[in-house]
Amino acid sequence: ATLDPNTTTYDDRGLAEGTRFVYRVRAVSGTRQSDWASVAEATTLAGSQGDVLEIETVINETLPPAGTPITERNLLDEVRAVAAAMIGLPGVDTVLVVDTVLSSVALMDDGSLHLFVHNRLPGADDAAGGIPVIDLPPEPAAAAAGRSSLGPQRVSGPPGSARAVVAAYDGGTSTASKVASMLSGAGYEVLSLGASVDAMRQYTNLGALYLDTHGTAAIRPRRRSDGSLDTSEQVFALETSTKVRGLNLSAYKTELESGVLTYLSSVDANGTTTSKLAITERFIAAHWSFADGVVMV
Repeated sequence: ATLDPNTTTYDDRGLAEGTRFVYRVRAVSGTRQSDWASVAEATTLAGSQGDVLEIETVINETLPPAGTPITERNLLDEVRAVAAAMIGLPGVDTVLVVDTVLSSVALMDDGSLHLFVHNRLPGADDAAGGIPVIDLPPEPAAAAAGRSSLGPQRVSGPPGSARAVVAAYDGGTSTASKVASMLSGAGYEVLSLGASVDAMRQYTNLGALYLDTHGTAAIRPRRRSDGSLDTSEQVFALETSTKVRGLNLSAYKTELESGVLTYLSSVDANGTTTSKLAITERFIAAHWSFADGVVMV
C-alpha cells in the first residue's frame, strides 16, 4: 500500500480470520527510498475470539476493584451488572442470568457460548480479604491406622486402571501436590497431564482423577428457525487453563460452535477476570474414560 505523506499508522481491514500477516515499511521521497524496516507480523483473531476478549474487558471494568471488602459487595447484583454490560456488544446475540449459580450466559452470533461465573472472590484465600485461612490439624495416628488403605482397585478390565491425573491451577497447586503424593504412595501412576484442553483429551482409562478448576451449571440457549429462543437445555462447564488471549483458535472453532467447548470467564486469584476455554459434558462424554472401580476425588 502507498500511504499519504507523514502517515504513521495503517489500518488493514477485511482480513481473513486466524491468519498470519507480515508487514514491512520504507520511506520514499521523490526518487529516493530508505531501506526496508524490520519485519512486523500479526495474526488475526479467529471466530468470536475478539468478541470474547471485548467481553473480558467489559467484565473487568464492571466489577468492583480487587480487594473490595465482601461486606461492600453483592455478588448477584454484580453478575446482573455484567450481563447488562454485555448486551449490545459485538458478536453477542442474547444474554441470560442464572441467579442460582451466580452465572451469566451470552449466546454468540456464531452459536458458541460465553459463560461468566462468579465463584471466586478476590482475596478469598487470604486473611487480608476478610476471610480467615484455617489449616486442618494433622490426623491422629490412631485414626489413620484404623482407616483402610487407599490403592488401585484390583478389577478385571483394561490395563492401566491404576492411572491417575492430578491437575490444578490458579491457587490450587499446593493441595494438588499433596494429593499427587498420596496417590503415588498408594501405587497409582500419576500422569504428567495438566489442565489444558489438549491435556484433558488424554484423560482416558483412569483410576483416579483430582481436578481443581472453576466450573458452573448454566443454560445452553439456541435460536430456533423462527427466531425464538430455546432455553430448555442445560450445560455444565469446567474451565481449563487454556487462555483465549493469544490462542490460535482455529483448532477449536468447530467444538466451540457445536457446544463441546465454551468460553468461560472467572475471577482469578489476583482478582482479575480472564477468559479461558471450558469443557462441557459433551467433551467429557467424548474424551474421558475410567476403568472399573474408579476412584473420583
